[in-house]
Amino acid sequence: LQRMYDLLSDRGSIYVHLDWHCGHYVKVLLDEIFGPDNLINEIIWCYGGGSRSRKHFQRKHDSILWYRKGKEYVFHPQYRPYTPGTLQRGLTKKKAALYHFNEKGAILQDWWSDIQKILSPTARENLKYPTQKPRALLKRLILSATDPGMVVADFFAGAGTTAAVCQ
Repeated sequence: LQRMYDLLSDRGSIYVHLDWHCGHYVKVLLDEIFGPDNLINEIIWCYGGGSRSRKHFQRKHDSILWYRKGKEYVFHPQYRPYTPGTLQRGLTKKKAALYHFNEKGAILQDWWSDIQKILSPTARENLKYPTQKPRALLKRLILSATDPGMVVADFFAGAGTTAAVCQ
């Protein structure tokens, strides 16, 4: 993590994906290296899928810690389509004077439930790498924190999804 910090540009940031096993330990290290004030968000990635535990709640989310190196980091908000209910209700008379529907959709918050994990062994995207992330997740992260032409590093490479998304 220290070497990753050293390699980041002053406008750069880092996303660290963690599950419930080690998230709290790694956050302490990231706070030490980046500084606790440089934590931008803890993004909760929620997903569904089969699980039948009778001894605990189903573990259906991971955390993505997003840290910046400098104060002038890159951020491009990401959007999701409005729900049919939101579109159907529209804006109240009181809100209509202050707000409008953004043509891009609703701005994303720090919990994402619209991108599913790659669970099916026959899924087209599944390259059989145990910690492979969906392209849609990496695309969202990369688009939110980079400008065209910036360097994106994946220090573990895994299934090569990051490189594929960048290309």
